[in-house]
Amino acid sequence: MHLFGSGISRLALFLALSASLVPISPSTLNVPPAQAPQTPLAITSQQRDQLHDLVARVLQHADKAGCKKSTCTILVANFTGSSGSTSILGMQLADAVSEQLASPAVGIQVADRKRLYEFLETERIPSKSLAEDNAERWLAMEQSANAVLIGHLDGDGDKLVVTLQLLDAHFLVGPREHREVRKGPQEKVELTMTGTDEQFRKPAEPFREASASQVAEDQGILRAGVHGVTVPRGVYMPAPDYTDPARIAKFQGSLIVLVTVSEEGRAADLKVLHGLPFGLNQKALNTVRTWTFRPATLDGKAVPVQVPIEVTFRVF
Repeated sequence: MHLFGSGISRLALFLALSASLVPISPSTLNVPPAQAPQTPLAITSQQRDQLHDLVARVLQHADKAGCKKSTCTILVANFTGSSGSTSILGMQLADAVSEQLASPAVGIQVADRKRLYEFLETERIPSKSLAEDNAERWLAMEQSANAVLIGHLDGDGDKLVVTLQLLDAHFLVGPREHREVRKGPQEKVELTMTGTDEQFRKPAEPFREASASQVAEDQGILRAGVHGVTVPRGVYMPAPDYTDPARIAKFQGSLIVLVTVSEEGRAADLKVLHGLPFGLNQKALNTVRTWTFRPATLDGKAVPVQVPIEVTFRVF
């Protein structure tokens, strides 16, 4: 079933023919599971000195990213690997660099990374969905920052190359705009990470994957499509609109919302399992709350059930 929005946006809500809902597993979207570290990463004094020098080199050219010490607030985003995903290593190195920037000797404002983690936990946006300059800028704006420091990790074995770049985050830049894109040069350092556990390098997210089945079990709610419970069928399902930031970035992607469909066929208790940037989560939630359904049944009686719904935003 395809529903179309206005303007440049076209939204396909992949449910099923005749508007019946199909339970979806987040694993089908290849989301890496969260892997909380058992112990914090040990950073040596030599590595801290190397990171300090790296930060100093980045700040030497901060003006190229529109970052002036008196007015600039920098968000340090989670560092990513070649796959586009972050890792325990990427998050903890970003924490270390953020601490370096926040030093009184540096004299610059730094966005609170604890607040960033809380935001990502709520929005549940995988790092791959943020691995684009406009997405990083949007993330910085959401954290009240006007510059974002992005980092990439490369290498294997004991050698790790860390590449940093500062981006202006005063505004997003559309692909066809002629506005100057302000960013600093890339700065690199090679670290020797002897004895780093492999778990620190694997793809991970700053939040744990929420399974639809686990949520239903925890809340004591029936799941659609299992144990004799039928699947609710959509009756009224208007398409959500694009947000202006997503339209500027021409972003497209899929999110998954876990919905409780009541005995009356109303959508309630919505929870994002797999989110998207640019404010698309809220657009999807606001719209899905207005949807109505033919309720699921068990032994011929209407019952409340939980069902995951995938909403895909596409630009044509």
